[in-house]
Amino acid sequence: MEVETNKNMILDLHFRDGNIEIDVNNINKNVDRNLDGINIVSIAYEICFSRSKNILKYRNYLLSTWNNEKKRTIFDDILFPFVFSIFEYLFYVKEKDPNIREEMKKLCSDGESCEKWFYIYKNRPLDLDIILYKDLEKRLREESNFIVVQLGSCSGREVAYFAKRFPEHEFIGIELYQPFIDLSNAEYNLPNLSFELMPAVNISILMEKYKDKKFIFFSSGSMEYIQPEHIRSIFTDIKNYGAEIFLYEPIVKRAIDEIKSTYRGNFSFNHNYKYFAEYSGIKTLEMKTLRIEDNESLLNYYYYGIGN
Repeated sequence: MEVETNKNMILDLHFRDGNIEIDVNNINKNVDRNLDGINIVSIAYEICFSRSKNILKYRNYLLSTWNNEKKRTIFDDILFPFVFSIFEYLFYVKEKDPNIREEMKKLCSDGESCEKWFYIYKNRPLDLDIILYKDLEKRLREESNFIVVQLGSCSGREVAYFAKRFPEHEFIGIELYQPFIDLSNAEYNLPNLSFELMPAVNISILMEKYKDKKFIFFSSGSMEYIQPEHIRSIFTDIKNYGAEIFLYEPIVKRAIDEIKSTYRGNFSFNHNYKYFAEYSGIKTLEMKTLRIEDNESLLNYYYYGIGN
């Protein structure tokens, strides 16, 4: 049986002795969408665990549609949730090396996915009543000549908003994904704003580059995607350089008092930011959790601290 997956690939599914063998070829374009009797879970396992370069190419294509479902065919739509779940929980979560996990995440989050999210967030109005924005604005009015870095700037709308309001400070948005950097640089043209390709775990490079400057870091919904092994490193760098940090991140209620980070799904984690910050020597100035309307399981976690 052959099933169309995308314009370049056909899955050729053979049933022999109760086992499924999968080959990918680009030749036969005849499509049979009758899926009666096919074990989709078994097919998903074969796709994820295969060592065939062509099948892995299809797996990676399928994962790349995580936030771009319009690319999928009917059969892709059927396979995707199974392939994604196997990849997420049997590959990503079980991987012990955080740097390898970051590369695995890029299979789902880079490229066209970035462009989609860039425009979704760019066109979404800022809620200026959020405590993060209010406290950050208050702090920026108290002193001048800060370098303000947004960890995970995505569409750049937040860091650009503050750059427009505070020309006496310098602003930098850092991101893991090049498309966000390219789109942000094309969208915003402010003399005190720039965007750099840099994982948050490497912020010491920035602080070392501008040793004579005072730093403020802030994150709004990005630190939840930081690998647990990298959280302490980030806070340690902030402490060592005497920087300040503002965070506003979602967290599951039951995880608030947990010391270790817990996986929440879709590459996000629950982190106890106050615990990790204070463990690294950062002084907590404010911490609170705030209810999310119409969501009984999640809270927003607000944290403000300063390195000594």
